[in-house]
Amino acid sequence: MEREYYSIIKELSRIHIVPYHKWNNKAKKIIKDLLGDIPYFITPNGSIFIGEECEENIKSNKICLQAHLDHPGGRLYYSKQQNYMYCKFYGQSSCQKLIGRKFGAFTLGESKSINNLEVEHCNKNSNDYITLFFKPNKEIMKEYESGDLVIHYNSSLVVDESIKNWNLDDILNSALIIYLLKDKKYRGHYGLLTINEEVDHSGIYEFLNITIDKNLYFISMDTIYDESNINNDFGIRIKQGRVKLDKFIPNNFKNNINEKYKGKIPFGESEAITLTKENASNIGLFVKIKNFHNGIPFKKFQEEEIHIEVFNEYINFVKYIVDSMDMYLTLERLKFFKVSKDKLKINIRNYCNDIRDIILECRDYTDYLIKGAQNISDIFSKYNLNIPNMNNHIFYNCKKNLENKEIMEIDKMEVEEIVGYLLDNISNLFDIEKDDLFNYIKDIDISQIILGNFNACNIFHPRPMIILSNDQIRGEDIERVMTHELTHYITRNIWRGINLPGIAKTYYDEGLAIYISAKKCKLTIREALTLKEDEYVKYMGNIEKLREWFLDYLRGNNVSFYKGNIHEYFIEKQVPHPFYANTKEMPRYGYFLGALETKRMIEGGNYYEKLLCK
Repeated sequence: MEREYYSIIKELSRIHIVPYHKWNNKAKKIIKDLLGDIPYFITPNGSIFIGEECEENIKSNKICLQAHLDHPGGRLYYSKQQNYMYCKFYGQSSCQKLIGRKFGAFTLGESKSINNLEVEHCNKNSNDYITLFFKPNKEIMKEYESGDLVIHYNSSLVVDESIKNWNLDDILNSALIIYLLKDKKYRGHYGLLTINEEVDHSGIYEFLNITIDKNLYFISMDTIYDESNINNDFGIRIKQGRVKLDKFIPNNFKNNINEKYKGKIPFGESEAITLTKENASNIGLFVKIKNFHNGIPFKKFQEEEIHIEVFNEYINFVKYIVDSMDMYLTLERLKFFKVSKDKLKINIRNYCNDIRDIILECRDYTDYLIKGAQNISDIFSKYNLNIPNMNNHIFYNCKKNLENKEIMEIDKMEVEEIVGYLLDNISNLFDIEKDDLFNYIKDIDISQIILGNFNACNIFHPRPMIILSNDQIRGEDIERVMTHELTHYITRNIWRGINLPGIAKTYYDEGLAIYISAKKCKLTIREALTLKEDEYVKYMGNIEKLREWFLDYLRGNNVSFYKGNIHEYFIEKQVPHPFYANTKEMPRYGYFLGALETKRMIEGGNYYEKLLCK
């Protein structure tokens, strides 16, 4: 067993899968050689499904072993203007103790690093990523000119009393799945190796999208930090954070298993959480490793490690779980989420008159503060919205306007017509069956209010919903606004499952909503963007500058390199956010760029294929 299993780890490590991985021919060949005669396919966004040659062949009522392939890291970029290299390093949120640390630069398909790069500067950007900055060297620059390079902790597989490698989270389980499925005993089960677990779980979302009409039982396997306060070195995820994860575990099995194997993980995310929230039948397994994420979150810097004795026990535990779930599946006692094929329901709620009555019934501003504000808050809090910020002057102006203003209302038949138009167009663009797209959305909930600080928006918690602030929408704009928001609503699951960083998803999501609303309402892109003629001319005249801003923001290039007479150092630069009004010069430029690029991609043909190559 040992030699074959370690060989799988070594080969998977050569692919250097970090978040937002893109497959090249070398990496594809490694997977093909590893799986041999086992059928498999790579999904459009980069996950590997083992057991069938295409998604159409996937059968229901089967077990699917699942783990993630990606590990913290990122793609390497070079700034010609500033003469430094940088990497948006996904899966980490801490810069502490990283200055002076050395990371390896790799080409996909090669075992050894080209060379090491020493961290000169580090910026924390969000909970998902940091940006590392390096001085370039000639060896890496030579390789950089010829293709994509990735950055991650530099180590290779070592096996003695322990297994050590840079990426045991979660190559450990990914290799185990391949090893088990090579065994004739387990050949009848499926395997799923996802990408982007470290950032947005888009791999598992995509797979749930393409198997929406299939019933699979997932055994989701992942590693955790070894100092977590849990009874055993491995076991079943009963709870993680505030999310209960035992919903789909058979009661008889759960009641009979030793308590030491029941783990309540105190923090973190996992694909077991995503599967449970999406009502996909699953049992989540965990195994502890040392130096989780190479120890970076814990101010260490080491290869990940697990003791061989512990891992051998874990393998036997996984086999026991697979055999047990197989038995329950045979007895048809496992819970499955059933897809509803009911007619699309459109629910429209109207709070406009309720809010207007609250304002008009207030005698004065004091009366509003005593009772009116609380009554409005009761409505707004349903959607986690802040109540209007009213002073005495604003209150009386608002009351005067509401006495004389007729508030527009949404027509349900018009919404149904727009939804039908969008289902036709979106199913064609993304090459999705209309019935499958229908299943993505199920119900459409629309709530109408007034006095919002927006004209319309989508919210997704506690449930998906479109909110319209009707007093902010002109009658002639309602078709455009509804088309725009319904496009977001209908494509939400598609964007969640696509292999793009969050800001890029927003870029193409907004671009598509603007383009389709322009097409539906027979408007120009400028009109759909609601830009004045002179504003549009200004944006067009500065389009290269705007593209540079967007690329810098997308890649995390938010510093410049200062060379003084004595010292050289990095200083932070302000890169305007593509979708915020945080620059007076050309605010929200991401909408403009996204709409133009979407128009070019769609009208050039093969929109979805182009999107996947980004």
